[in-house]
Amino acid sequence: MRKPIALLSAALLAAFIVAGVRFAHAGRQPAKACPSGYMTQGEVEAAAQRAGAGEAGELSGGSLDSVCVSAKHPEKLIELIQRQEEQKTVRSAPYDRVAPGAYANAVNQHQNLAKNGPKVAGTSGVWSQYGNGPLIVNDPRYGSVNGLGLVYNEGRIDSVRYDPFHKRLFATKGTSGIWLSEDLGDHWRSIGDTLPSQIVGAVAWSEANGGTVLTVSGDPSFGGGGFTGQGAFYSTNLGKSWTKATGVPDGALGFAIEVDPSNAKTVYAATSVGLFRSIDGGKSYVNVNLPTGPCAGIQGGTTGHPECLLANVVTDVVMATPGGVNTGTAPGTVVATVGWRAGPRQNSNGTVQSPRKPRPASHSRRGSAASSSAPLSAPSRTTITSTRSSRMRRR
Repeated sequence: MRKPIALLSAALLAAFIVAGVRFAHAGRQPAKACPSGYMTQGEVEAAAQRAGAGEAGELSGGSLDSVCVSAKHPEKLIELIQRQEEQKTVRSAPYDRVAPGAYANAVNQHQNLAKNGPKVAGTSGVWSQYGNGPLIVNDPRYGSVNGLGLVYNEGRIDSVRYDPFHKRLFATKGTSGIWLSEDLGDHWRSIGDTLPSQIVGAVAWSEANGGTVLTVSGDPSFGGGGFTGQGAFYSTNLGKSWTKATGVPDGALGFAIEVDPSNAKTVYAATSVGLFRSIDGGKSYVNVNLPTGPCAGIQGGTTGHPECLLANVVTDVVMATPGGVNTGTAPGTVVATVGWRAGPRQNSNGTVQSPRKPRPASHSRRGSAASSSAPLSAPSRTTITSTRSSRMRRR
């Protein structure tokens, strides 16, 4: 049971490192090349030994000595892996992975508690905003972040969509739900308050079904502090109520949702576990099963296949608009970005985290470009051309 957990933990560590670790090229950069607020893993190990804290860590030595670790995380890399494993164990016990539907059940339980009122004395208060203005990241008092090149942080905008007929703007803001502006951005109001979670990755507008707001949930930041989602949702009354769509699984990150400009009922949702298509205006979706080798159609860590956790990451999807100039691309052509930033890195068992093309599990094409074809839906054809991030094109 621990083997799948360990494998998944090793894969998740790569995503976790985004928030707290930066890689340096071994042997090419001295320790002083680490940015402000960071130190190399070698320096961390050496300091621990000087302080009499014990032997060098299990992962020290070689290229790992040049890894820049955030000063806010002085733990050894093996300790970070163990922490990740322990966090997952708590959530999955007594199994080796979190059961499908567990997150949805937790959200429902939370909603029931909120609806029925608190049963603990002194917990009936309400939250109110405290303070105004942005976070000043380059404040000299905060050495762990003031060298990152950031100044004022007020939350990120992950997705913006425009409804030209009604002149409405829709936006998703970090982990703060969905917002609507009806005066071209001068004023905004939240329309996602009735969603089961404010962890929303992207929003879209479709004229289908009388006008529909579409969203896919899950934090698209893909970092150690990111939160997974609860699938896809749609609203036909500008957010007064939301309905959960079928087909997009819980436990995924949501990166993009796109409506076919030539057919408002065709919608694509790009997630960390695959590309999903709807032909009924976002009410239901099916996985298009991208041809990613042995992991084709497998929804990564949501289905008990940790070796496929990063194989079907789709971070963007767009469709060709009719009326293009000097192009032979047919309207409705789908282009999806497949793969993640460290795609060719290997899991602890030697398998590639994000395969570039269909190939035997034992065959590696690292560093090369290749293409292959597989059916998306007859008579369509899917082509993946591998670079660092693959491109899927439907014709």
